[in-house]
Amino acid sequence: MTRRQSTWVPEGRAGEPVRLGSALGRIGARLGGGGAAIGPLVAAWPEVVGPALADRVRPARLEGTALVVVADDPAWATQARLLGDEVAARLRRAIGEEVPTSLVVRIRR
Repeated sequence: MTRRQSTWVPEGRAGEPVRLGSALGRIGARLGGGGAAIGPLVAAWPEVVGPALADRVRPARLEGTALVVVADDPAWATQARLLGDEVAARLRRAIGEEVPTSLVVRIRR
C-alpha cells in the first residue's frame, strides 16, 4: 500500500516550518470554516495576555469584528472585560490585522 502525499502547502515550500496560527487559519479557510481569522488570534493569545489570563480566558470565535472569549469564572471574566480594549489593540498589532476591534467576554457554564 502506498501512502498518498498531500500537494497542499499552507505557505512557503513543502517541508518548511510555518507558524501554527497561520497554518490553522489557512486550513480553516480551506475547509470553509471561520477559522481563517481566528487561527492567528489563538496563536498570539498567550503572548499578548500573559500566562495567567491565557490559562483562564480563551478565545472562542469571531462575531463580526469582536473576539468572543470564554472565562473559567466571573472574576477572570471581569479582569478580561477591564483589559478588553488594550487586549484587542495588542492582538491587532501582534497579527497585523484590523480585527478584533473589541472583546466580548462570556463565562463558561
